[in-house]
Amino acid sequence: MAGVAGSELAAAVARAGGLGFLGSGTMSAEKIQSEYRAAVEAAGSHKSNGVIGIGLLNFCITDEMMAATVACKPHSVWLAVGDFKPFIKPLRQAGIKVMCQVTTMQQITDVVAEGADAIVVQGNESGGHGASPASTLSFVPEAVDHVQQLCKSLNRPGVPVIAAGGISDARQVAACFVLGASGVALGTRLVATTESLYKDSKKQHIVQTGSQASERPTTLRTTLYDELNEDVRWPSGVTARAIRNDFTDQWDGQTPLQSELLDRAKERVKRDAADLTVTSTWAGSSVGLIRSVEPAQSLITHLVKDAAAILKASGQALEDDSLDLGICT
Repeated sequence: MAGVAGSELAAAVARAGGLGFLGSGTMSAEKIQSEYRAAVEAAGSHKSNGVIGIGLLNFCITDEMMAATVACKPHSVWLAVGDFKPFIKPLRQAGIKVMCQVTTMQQITDVVAEGADAIVVQGNESGGHGASPASTLSFVPEAVDHVQQLCKSLNRPGVPVIAAGGISDARQVAACFVLGASGVALGTRLVATTESLYKDSKKQHIVQTGSQASERPTTLRTTLYDELNEDVRWPSGVTARAIRNDFTDQWDGQTPLQSELLDRAKERVKRDAADLTVTSTWAGSSVGLIRSVEPAQSLITHLVKDAAAILKASGQALEDDSLDLGICT
């Protein structure tokens, strides 16, 4: 979660026993190293703590970023969006576990063959950027079956599948384990935490937005804001889920924007960058379940406890400490 998961959020997730990722985005090599050191220090070294990882966007990775990441020697690196092949083996050769965020079955085939240590299966309910045509509910069990078959055919140990996309409360966490996932990744739910780098106004916007299951759905997938972004060019096929507002109602139906409209829209976004009816607020379709901004550590602690109780009540034999929570990049 570039621009959201800095050292404080990653550390809070780790202190709760999870795997906290630093969202590097387009950070410089120096920034990656300084943020990683700060996260490790803030996480502490208690035996019950989780660990810190680094999230990278494949299409943004430079040689300098890669070198800095390897020098940090994180527990794991989360790769997403773009070609995985140039990065999986070098990272694993450096002793770093590699988690690959995928959006299709074909990507799963490719990254398992390359040696990925874990697969993050992202459904299209996810907030921010993604490209999956499938829901988390259908994608996760299909992915679990596919990964098992691939590992058997490749004669390699099993690879855990992590569920991602639209997961905000303990009932959803428990459901993902029933679907066969080995862990869950939280995105939007952790955006609305005190440690998140998101602006307070946008955190409150998420809390106040209401249900996606409305006559006027509260979020949509769009390319609108990426067309207006001159700094980062996302790969073809990638869209982003944001909270609907007056600006998306006016412009989304006209994408891709032609030159004159593009200039007008860019001018509006620059002029009204702080206006929530204009600017982007990335959020997943489970926004209706997010009703408060909370400290990440206590949030995760309660999610784990409540999900374990739900699974036990439903007859699933699962110990609390076997629930593995990560954070999306």
